[in-house]
Amino acid sequence: MNKSDICQLLPHSGSMCLIDQIISWDDNELIAHSRSHHDNNNPLRNNLLSNSHSLSSIIGIEYAAQTMALHAGLLAEKENQGRPNKNNLGGYLATTRKVVIGSNSLCPPDTEPFAPLVIQVSVLMRDTQGYTYQFNIHSQHVNIISGQLTIFLVPSSES
Repeated sequence: MNKSDICQLLPHSGSMCLIDQIISWDDNELIAHSRSHHDNNNPLRNNLLSNSHSLSSIIGIEYAAQTMALHAGLLAEKENQGRPNKNNLGGYLATTRKVVIGSNSLCPPDTEPFAPLVIQVSVLMRDTQGYTYQFNIHSQHVNIISGQLTIFLVPSSES
C-alpha cells in the first residue's frame, strides 16, 4: 500500500496525510511508519519557534489518530469485501486518556537523524458510533508518547 492508497482511507489529503507506510496490520492492531515529522513543510510545524527544528511530542496524538482512522478504514473495507466504506465522513477526537509523554519532541535527541516514527495502535473498543484505541509512538526504542484515544464517527449524509 503506497502513500496515495493510505491517503484515500484518511479524511486528510496532501501534506496533512502524515502516515507513510503500513508495516503490518490485523483485526486488532496496525503498525505504521512516518517520516513526515522531519519535513520542514509539515503543516503542524510551528515556525514561530525559530530555534525549534522538531515537532512537539503532543503532535503525536494527530499521528496516532490518523493511524487509528487508517486501521478502521482497512477493517471497514475488509467487512465490505474490499469496497470502500462510504458510511462515514470522518470523526471527532472525543477523549484522550492515560497520555504519557516520554520525550519533548517527535525527534528525540537519542535517535539517529531522520529516523522514522513507529506508530502502533491497538483497538480496545469499536462499534458503529466510534472507537477507542491504545497507541504508542516510538523511534528507535525511545518511547515518545502513548495513551488512549476515542473517536466519535460522523455519519455520512448520503447513507
